[in-house]
Amino acid sequence: MLIINSNDIEWGKMPGRDMKWLISKGKTPAKNATAAMISLAPGQTSAPAHSHPFSEEVIYILSGSGKAYINGSIYDMTAGCVVIFPKGEPHMLRNSGNSPLEAVCFFAPATELSDYVFHEDILFE
Repeated sequence: MLIINSNDIEWGKMPGRDMKWLISKGKTPAKNATAAMISLAPGQTSAPAHSHPFSEEVIYILSGSGKAYINGSIYDMTAGCVVIFPKGEPHMLRNSGNSPLEAVCFFAPATELSDYVFHEDILFE
C-alpha cells in the first residue's frame, strides 16, 4: 500500500491525546520511517513525558496552538511550525489554545509504541 488515506484509520487513545498510526512498522512498505497523527483537545497535555531512544521525531503542527516541552525547555508553537524532538530527549505537548491541536509526527528510524520510554517524574509546568 503506497497511498494511505488518514480518514480510513481509526483514532486510538493515548494519555492526553488521540493518535493514529499512518505508517506503521511491518504494516506498510516504509522501512526507515513511521508517521502518526495526534490530536489534543484544548487544555490537554500529552503526559507523561516520553522519549524515543532509537529515533528522532519531527512534528508538523496542522492546526491549533500550544507549547512543547523538550528536555527541560518550553517553546511556543502554532499551526505551520515544525518541532524537532532529538533522539532520547524527553518531550510532551500542551494545547494552550481554544481549538484542537493537530499534528503529524514523523519518526526516523521507524519506531512503535513499545519503543517509547516514559518519564513520569517530569512535570509540564
